[in-house]
Amino acid sequence: MLRAETLLWTERPSLLEGRCALSCVRLGDGSVLCLGGYGGGELASVEALTAVGTAALPPLSSGGRYDLATAARADGSVLLL
Repeated sequence: MLRAETLLWTERPSLLEGRCALSCVRLGDGSVLCLGGYGGGELASVEALTAVGTAALPPLSSGGRYDLATAARADGSVLLL
C-alpha cells in the first residue's frame, strides 16, 4: 500500500484467494476491501486487508463479478458499480 503522507510503500498481507480484475476500496478504518474479480471464473468472494491480516467476509449477494468499480461512502457502506 502506498502511504500518501510519506509516498513510501508498506507491505500488506496476501489475499486468501488469487484473483485479477478485482475492485479494491479503502475504508475509513484504514482497511482495504477487495471484492470480486476473476480466478478461473467470476468470483463473489470479499476479503478485508487489515493491519493484522486478511479476513474473509460474506460473498457478494449478486454473485460473481469482475471489472467492477467501488466507492466508499461517508456512512461506511460501499457502492458497487
